[in-house]
Amino acid sequence: MPLNPSLTEAEQLQQLRSFYARYIPVSDTLWEALLRIRTPLVCGPHQLLHPAETPFNRMLFVHQGALKQVLNQGRQEKIYWFFLEEEWATVYSSFLTGAPSPYELLTVEPCVLSAFEKADIYQLYQRFPEMVDFGKQMAELAFIRMNERTQLFQFMRLRERYRHQLQVRPEYIQRFTNQELASYLGVTPEALSRAKRNL
Repeated sequence: MPLNPSLTEAEQLQQLRSFYARYIPVSDTLWEALLRIRTPLVCGPHQLLHPAETPFNRMLFVHQGALKQVLNQGRQEKIYWFFLEEEWATVYSSFLTGAPSPYELLTVEPCVLSAFEKADIYQLYQRFPEMVDFGKQMAELAFIRMNERTQLFQFMRLRERYRHQLQVRPEYIQRFTNQELASYLGVTPEALSRAKRNL
């Protein structure tokens, strides 16, 4: 999705508040506290947002655009995760433990983001019990997605994995290159092209 310059600051804030309100009550006091710790970001495509081998200590809410979590092994790029609109982009294991992560986080498309630092988020947990509930629900959603990805690799052949993406996340097919999608599915681009032809 190309960057939409008409996405105003007011529209970003409305989108963010509506997202929180799906999961918890958002009082004016809580909302003002969230705004105080929010940092808006506008990024171009193919921009490195977080280097490997460093702790990932923030959460990025995606207003618009796409990002990828990548493990670079020499010249080979292995994509572990994609993040799209109204998702939280982070390296979850590093965020939770504070340990350095082998993964990089990069933009795929131009992105409009809201950044929240870990220390600020945890301070809100102490002030607002509903934020603890919100964090728990986001962790549960992340676990469900991780479990889904594990099942893709353990129990599905490539053709089934690709068909699953068509059914569950067709936007992946539409927005990412064949090479990126092949990396995410753990195969070569040539193998993925054959699987597409044989559907």
